Amino acid sequence: MMMIITTSFLSSFYAYFLILLPDKSYPLPLSMVRFVNDEPISISSSYILKHLVPGLVEKGLSSESLYQTFEKDYGITLSETDETIQAVATGKEGAELLNIPVDSPVLLVHRIVKDDKGLTVEYNIAISRGDKFKYRTILRGRG
Repeated sequence: MMMIITTSFLSSFYAYFLILLPDKSYPLPLSMVRFVNDEPISISSSYILKHLVPGLVEKGLSSESLYQTFEKDYGITLSETDETIQAVATGKEGAELLNIPVDSPVLLVHRIVKDDKGLTVEYNIAISRGDKFKYRTILRGRG
């Protein structure tokens, strides 16, 4: 279950994403809290090139992932992700949204996603509960 929300503590990353955009591109901000068994486990904010996903807000997201929606509904083929994961302590707003004490350990994830043409399609930042989240990465070749 996902709930779309607005989170001000992630808004500073909006400015960073603007630096990555080509001229005349406008980002569409999407923020959500992800739940498992009615318990919040992560806060995520994505900034997406608005002209690539016309009508996304009006249509909304179903149970499929944002990336499945990119491919299925908009023909966007994702080909590269640059992701950084860092352990940090949560602040007041993050703690309230995740229903955990301030200064609890969380994973801070920055992700830049590009399509098969090398265009930055999404900038995402997420904060995930350290006690509820596990990341798995599979690397192939020499990478």
